[in-house]
Amino acid sequence: MIYFNFLHAPSGGGLQNSASFLQTYVQDEIDLGDVCCFVFKGTILESICLEHSIRYIAVSKGIIGKTIFELFFFLKIKPGDIVFSIFGPPLPFTEGKSINIGGMALSNVFYPEVNFWGYLSPLKRFFKHLKDKYRVYRYKRLDYWIFETELLADKAINIFSFPADRVSVVRMAPSALVSLNQVGNEVCYDLVNDKMKILLLCGAHPNKRHHLLPHLAKHLKELGRNDIQFVFTACSNEYLKGVELTIKQLGVAEFFINIGPVEPINVATLISQVDFVMNISLLESFSNNFVEAWAMKKPLITVSDEWAYSAAKEAALYIDVLDDRIQVESFISALNSDIGNVVTRGSTILEFYPDYNEKNALYINAIKKAVSLGVLDDGARKGIKLK
Repeated sequence: MIYFNFLHAPSGGGLQNSASFLQTYVQDEIDLGDVCCFVFKGTILESICLEHSIRYIAVSKGIIGKTIFELFFFLKIKPGDIVFSIFGPPLPFTEGKSINIGGMALSNVFYPEVNFWGYLSPLKRFFKHLKDKYRVYRYKRLDYWIFETELLADKAINIFSFPADRVSVVRMAPSALVSLNQVGNEVCYDLVNDKMKILLLCGAHPNKRHHLLPHLAKHLKELGRNDIQFVFTACSNEYLKGVELTIKQLGVAEFFINIGPVEPINVATLISQVDFVMNISLLESFSNNFVEAWAMKKPLITVSDEWAYSAAKEAALYIDVLDDRIQVESFISALNSDIGNVVTRGSTILEFYPDYNEKNALYINAIKKAVSLGVLDDGARKGIKLK
């Protein structure tokens, strides 16, 4: 039996990747034997399974439902079963039993020099580090790792001693749901037409650094650049409430709109209605934003850091972040760049990335290679230096 575990990608880009994988898996009529999917109830993944008569188990949304499922379902796993998580560690207590393959998206643990949790109080920072150690422990229980960039794969092998024959790179591809052909007329977002619209297509989290934008907006307002609107797509949480409070205190509410989470099927339509796609994360393993911007012929704005440049090369507009502030000069310079040339370079670089069919083939090849190698022996696992 092979299980596709989609419970570690409940929303956002992870959900979109999972939906694209499953939809393409169906379209390509790939035969891997008996397949069962783990999905959250009420998601597009459950709909795909229902539509195409794929065996699945639907789990209640949230950490409690997921944890209860994991703590009991491992009892049904048989020796030699295959568990593939497009992002995520193996099921608990299955080490040495099932063959566990997973996408490795913990970018921060490969950059110990980056103070990833530095914005937190000492106590909260301590608990985040404990959580990271637990997550690393879980991910080290995999038998085969899939990275999204050569940069992270090289770090894993050459710095942290992951076994090279058990590491693959599957680069991001635009979702099957994100292309110019997928733009619909039935969805309309309440965006200001006469403003330059800059989209942050992600949830609200300190790593995504929404908090940098209110102060940038304040500087733009002082410079008379009132023609800009930042578009958020985030659920309300404590972090976002803090950002919204700062927006109010600085008097820059006219620069922002939050349209809330966007269904994967509507992402192409939303991107078609904006002028730029922006990603200013502190760290990413990779981001759907990059390939989606390129596929939709929109200029990409990102940060001038190693992780971003290694993926985007010359196909992005780069801005500088110093002392937790976006340099307004670099931001305005990006807006005033040769946008057409950047879009063209985006289309060019996209040719070196897989399309969603090729990406699925790479995933399937990784699964088959992992199966041929079998369970990782204890000696090789203990040699991994990730902590």
